[in-house]
Amino acid sequence: MRRRLEVLEGTGLRELPCGLGALASLQHLSLARNSRLTHLPHSLSALTALRVLNLEGCSALTALPDWAGKLKDLQTLNVGQCRAIEAIPHDLNTLASLHSLHVHGCKRLEEQPAVKATVAIVEARAALATASHKLAEVQAGHEAAKKTRNMRRQLATQAQLDAAILLEQDARAALQSAVDSAPPPAAHRLWSS
Repeated sequence: MRRRLEVLEGTGLRELPCGLGALASLQHLSLARNSRLTHLPHSLSALTALRVLNLEGCSALTALPDWAGKLKDLQTLNVGQCRAIEAIPHDLNTLASLHSLHVHGCKRLEEQPAVKATVAIVEARAALATASHKLAEVQAGHEAAKKTRNMRRQLATQAQLDAAILLEQDARAALQSAVDSAPPPAAHRLWSS
C-alpha cells in the first residue's frame, strides 16, 4: 500500500501513467517540475485519500480539473509557478480539510478576486485550525494541572492519615512500654487476722 509517490517529480512527463488512479490509498502525490504536463486525467479523481497534491512548476498545466474540488481529504494543494493555469475549481474553498493553497508565481490566478477569496478562506481555515489546536492544548494543560492539584490534595490527605497512624502506633507502643515497665500492684489482704 503506497501512501507517498514522488518519483514522478521532474521527469518531463507530458501525460500521467493511466494506472495512477488505481492507487486509492495514495496520500501524497508530487508531480512537481513536470513542465510539459498539460492536464490531469480524470482517473486521478479516484485518489480520494489524497492529502497533498504538489504540482509546483508544472508550467504547461492550463487548469485544475473540477474533480480536484471533490478531494475531501486534501490538505495541501501547491500550484505555485504553474504560469499557464487560468482557473481553479470554484468549490476548492468548500474543502474543510484544505489548509494550504499555494498559488505563488501564477500571475493569472493571483489577480483573480475569486482566487484571492479562496486563498483567504483557506488561510483563515488554517489559522482557525491552529488556534483550535492550541486551545485544545491549553485545555489539556489546564485539565492536567487540575488533576495534579487533586492528586497533591489526595497525597497530602494520605500523608496526614499515614502520620496519624504512625502517631497512634507510637502512642500504643509507649502505653504498652509503660504497662510493661510498671511494678506489679501490691497485693491486698482480703481477710483480717
